[in-house]
Amino acid sequence: MESQDKRYAEIIRNRLNKARELTQEVFDRVELNRNLYKGILLVDDTYEWDYSLVDQQVFPLIRNYIARSNPSMLKLRLEARTSQDFERRQVNQDFVNWEIGELPMTNLLTRAFYSNYLAGKAYFKSGWKYDPRVIVTRGQYSYEMRPLINRADLKFVRFNNIIIPNRNIPDLQEQPYVFELMQLSPGEMIKDNESYGYEYWDKAFIEKLRKSGVTSKALDYEAEFVTEMDTIVKEKNSPEEMMFRAATFPVVCMHTKENEVMYIPLVDGMDTVINKNRENEFWHGKYPYMDMTAFPEDDEFYPMSVVDAVGDTQIASTEVLNQTLTNIRSINNNMWITGAPAATTPDYMFKQRPSGIIRVAGDPGQVVPVRPQDGTRSMLEVGRELQTKFERTGGISSLYSSGAPSKTVNQTARGAQIIDSNIETNVQMIMDLFGEQILKPLGDHFIALNAQYVTEEQSFSVTGKKGVRELLAIEPGLVSANFDIYTYPEAMIKQTPASRQASLQNFLTVLNTQVVPTGAQVDVVPVVEALVDSYPEMENIEDIVVSIDEKGKRDILSMERGQFPEVKVRDAHMELIQLVTLHFEDNQANYAPEVAQMFTMYVEKHMRFLQSAQEIQQLTAPPPPQVPGGDGLAAAFGATPDGGGGDIPQNEGTGEEGGYNLGAIV
Repeated sequence: MESQDKRYAEIIRNRLNKARELTQEVFDRVELNRNLYKGILLVDDTYEWDYSLVDQQVFPLIRNYIARSNPSMLKLRLEARTSQDFERRQVNQDFVNWEIGELPMTNLLTRAFYSNYLAGKAYFKSGWKYDPRVIVTRGQYSYEMRPLINRADLKFVRFNNIIIPNRNIPDLQEQPYVFELMQLSPGEMIKDNESYGYEYWDKAFIEKLRKSGVTSKALDYEAEFVTEMDTIVKEKNSPEEMMFRAATFPVVCMHTKENEVMYIPLVDGMDTVINKNRENEFWHGKYPYMDMTAFPEDDEFYPMSVVDAVGDTQIASTEVLNQTLTNIRSINNNMWITGAPAATTPDYMFKQRPSGIIRVAGDPGQVVPVRPQDGTRSMLEVGRELQTKFERTGGISSLYSSGAPSKTVNQTARGAQIIDSNIETNVQMIMDLFGEQILKPLGDHFIALNAQYVTEEQSFSVTGKKGVRELLAIEPGLVSANFDIYTYPEAMIKQTPASRQASLQNFLTVLNTQVVPTGAQVDVVPVVEALVDSYPEMENIEDIVVSIDEKGKRDILSMERGQFPEVKVRDAHMELIQLVTLHFEDNQANYAPEVAQMFTMYVEKHMRFLQSAQEIQQLTAPPPPQVPGGDGLAAAFGATPDGGGGDIPQNEGTGEEGGYNLGAIV
C-alpha cells in the first residue's frame, strides 16, 4: 500500500510540473497586470527619462467596474421539477436564502470581480461549514457564546492556487482533473482526525513530520513564512509541540472526475499520499469549484482580461508623462556654455540652477545659455489622445476620471437613467455571465449539499420587509435538490437613487392611468412603499404607507415571539381583527397559553378602539330634530285643541275629520 501511494504521488507530481510549465506565462502576465493596477513601475539603470512616475489608469478603470456592482442584491429563485417537491419549494428557498445571507457575499463577489478584470478568471469553492458550539465556563456558570454552525459554505480561491492540465478546454468542469495548491497545518490535521472519529489524515505521516521537524515553506507567489520549527519534537505539550502544530507546509490536492481526492506534500523526501479517505466528501457530480470568466473564449481556458486590453496604453501614457516632466525640467533649467575664465565658477552662482554646464576654451567673456526645444504641448496632446483611446478600450468613459457624469446629459431623473444606461452596456454583459457562471452553480451546489448534510432539524431566521424576522425549521425529509435555479443578475447592477425613483414613479403612473381604468385589481401599496423607501432620508422614519396584510403579518410574528405589538389609533382595527382571528383559529392548537392570551389581548385592544370610536361619535353627533305630536301639528296648522275652528273641519257626531270646504262646484 505504501509503495502504491508513492507511485500515486509520483504521478501527481509529474502532472503538476507539466501543468505549471504550460501555465507559467499566464501567471507571469497576471503579475504584470497586478503591478499596473498598483502603479508599480519596474525600471533599471537604462531608463531614459529623469522621472519614473506612473500614470495611473488601470486602477480607476477596475475601481469603476467594481463600483457598478451591488453584490448585496444577489437573488436566486428555486422552481420545483416534480409535483412532490412543489410543497417543499418555499422552505428550501428560504433555507438557501438564509445560507447565502450568512456568507460575506459583498467581500466574496468583489474579490471575484477584481480577479476577473485583472486575471480573466475567478474561482470559488463550495463545501459544508460545521463548527461546534463555543461554550465558555467560568466557575459554576457556563455561557454559550456561539451556537452550532451547520450550513453550506462558499470560499474564494486565489487565481494562482488553481492549476488545470488542459488549456484547450475552456470549461473547468470538463477538465480531467484539477489541482489546488494550499497550506496545511499539522495541528489542523490532528484536529480533523479527532473530529471525524477516524483516520482521515495518515497518522504515520504526521508522526514522520513530528520526528523530522517541519520548516515552513511558501507556495509560489506567496510571502515567505518565518521558520519556527527546526528542532525535533521530543514530547507532547512542549514548546516544540506547540510550534509543530502551528507550522505549515505546502500541499497539492488533486480532484478527479472519478470522485477522488488525493493530497501530496510539496516537501522534499516526502512523496506519498497523506489522506486515507480519498472520496470527495462534497461530491455531487461536479467539482466543488466554480469559475467565472468575464470574457469567455471558445478554445482557451485563460481568456483575455480587461487589463490586457489597456495595459499597453498605460505603459505608453507613463512614458509620455515622464517625457513631459523631463521636458519641463529642461525648459526651466537651462544648460550653459562657459568660457575659460568661468571654468572655476561654481554652479550656484549662475542665475538659474543649471541642468548642465559645458566648459570650453574660447572667448573669456562667453557665457551662453542653451535653451532646449519646448515639446510640452505636443506631449500633452499625445497624453490626451492616449486617454481617449484608453476610455474607448476600457468601455467605461462617463465614470472614468472621477465618477462625475457627462455634462451633456441633464441632471434630472431621466438624465440619470440615460447615464446609467450608457455605462451599463458592458457591465450588463458581465453581470449576465456572472449569473450564468456563478449564481446558478452556487444554488445548484448549495441545494445538493443540503440534501447530503442536513441530517437533523435545523432552525434558521428569515428576514422579511421592515426587518421583521421569522424563525423557521427545516427537517431532513423536507430537503430536496430537485429544483431549477433562476437568477436575477440585473438586480446586482447598482442604480442611483434618482434613477430608481424615476422608474418607480413612471411605473406608478402607468398603473394609475392605464391599468386601473381597465378594471384590473391592482395593489399599488407595495409600489408606493418601494418609492418611499427609495429616498435615503426615509430610512429612520416609521411606516408612512401601511399595508393591512403586512401589518397583520408583522403583528402575528411579534406575538408568536412573545412580544406584544404596538396598536395605534389609526390602525384598520376591523380588518386586523379579522386577519388575526382567522389565523388564531387555524393555529391555536400550536400556541402556548401565554401566546394565546396575547392574541386575546390584541383583539380586545382593537375592540376597545372601535367601541371608543362609537361612543365618541355618539357624544359629538348633533341632536336629532324634535318631531311634534298630533296636537302639536294641529296647533301648527291653526287648529284648536278641542277640534273647533281652523281650516280642517270635524264631522259632527262621528269624531272624524271633515274634508276641506271647497265651496259649490258649478
